[in-house]
Amino acid sequence: IGAAYGVTGRLTISAELPYIRRDALREGEHSHAGGVTTNAVVPLGSVSGFGDMSLLAKYSRAGGALALIGGIKMPTGGTHSHALSGERLETEHQPGTGSWDPIAGAALGVPLGWAKLDASALYQFAGKGAQATRLGDRLQAGVALSHRFGPGEHHHDDEAGEHEHHHSSWDVFSSAGVEWEGPQTIAG
Repeated sequence: IGAAYGVTGRLTISAELPYIRRDALREGEHSHAGGVTTNAVVPLGSVSGFGDMSLLAKYSRAGGALALIGGIKMPTGGTHSHALSGERLETEHQPGTGSWDPIAGAALGVPLGWAKLDASALYQFAGKGAQATRLGDRLQAGVALSHRFGPGEHHHDDEAGEHEHHHSSWDVFSSAGVEWEGPQTIAG
C-alpha cells in the first residue's frame, strides 16, 4: 500500500506499507551424534502480514534533473511469527525487522536529444532489530533509457483559462537494476 503527496512542485512525501507473504520456508539443519553427521532440510511453514513502513521525502532541484531522497524505514511489521515446530522464526523470515533504518539516495535524469537516461540509487542503513539481529545494509540502483513517441504535451490555454489540449504519447524504455545486501549479524 503506498501513497505520495506533492507538498510543492519540488518536494514529494511518500509512504509505503508492504504486505509480506513467504510460503514454504525451510532451513538447513546440521547435526552430529554418535559419530554420524546428518544434514537435513527442515520445513518451517509459511508467514504473512504487514511489513515495515517506509517514509520518504524527495526533493527535486529546478528543472527536475536531480532529486535527493531521504527517509526512514520504521519497525511496524510483526516479528513474532512461529515455525511449524512452535519455535519463533528468525528475524530474516518475519514480516517485520524490528529495526529503524535510515534511507538516503538520489535520482538523475539526463535528456540525450532522441532519448532520456535516468539513473537512481537508494541505500538503506540496517539498524539492530528483533532478536538482536542486524539484517545488513541494502543498496538498490538502476538505470533506464527511454524514448517518447508523440509530443506528450499537456498545457493550458492561458488566455481563455478553460481550454486544455491533450496529446497522447508512447514511451519505450529499457532498464536494468541491481540490488546488493550486506551480511546479516545476530548478537554481534
